[in-house]
Amino acid sequence: MIHEQWVISDHHLFHDNTWRMFKRADGFPLRPFNSTDEMTKKIIHCHNSVVGINDYVYFLGDLSFKYGGELDAVLYAMNGKKRFIPGNHDDLIKLAPFLLKHFKKANGVWYSGKAETDYPFTMSHTPQLLEKIRWGKYNVHGHTHAENEKNPHYINVCVEPLNYTPMHFDQVVEEIKQRES
Repeated sequence: MIHEQWVISDHHLFHDNTWRMFKRADGFPLRPFNSTDEMTKKIIHCHNSVVGINDYVYFLGDLSFKYGGELDAVLYAMNGKKRFIPGNHDDLIKLAPFLLKHFKKANGVWYSGKAETDYPFTMSHTPQLLEKIRWGKYNVHGHTHAENEKNPHYINVCVEPLNYTPMHFDQVVEEIKQRES
């Protein structure tokens, strides 16, 4: 059975400042919400609108700013077999019980899109130096939120430019094909 595969980054669950204070380069709010609860509901809804219960979904870091029952409930509510790469804001000591409970696999720095597609790419939280990536010549990454790297070999999968909806691996491959043509 073939499972669909998705990727997304920088949920920043329970991080009030992402909607309250942070601004985009154009001065507009980074996230157009009125509350953390509204943001969380939108993230869960968008996730489950595309990710099935047997699909694989890769979380590329900066998952949450709270660790406890609230995070547990959100992760239970989100579909898919979850895989994880930590981001610079993830507290791995506090996150460890949730990784063991909710994530099928976790890696330290990157995952490969090599086995899954004919167009290999490396996934990471922060953009990696292209000469240092392991697979392919494209880096699927998070960390930069609404800002995209100028180099076309970087594909930003943060929640903001994706309208909080995970990107399918086929979409990643289409991006690569367009950039190579």
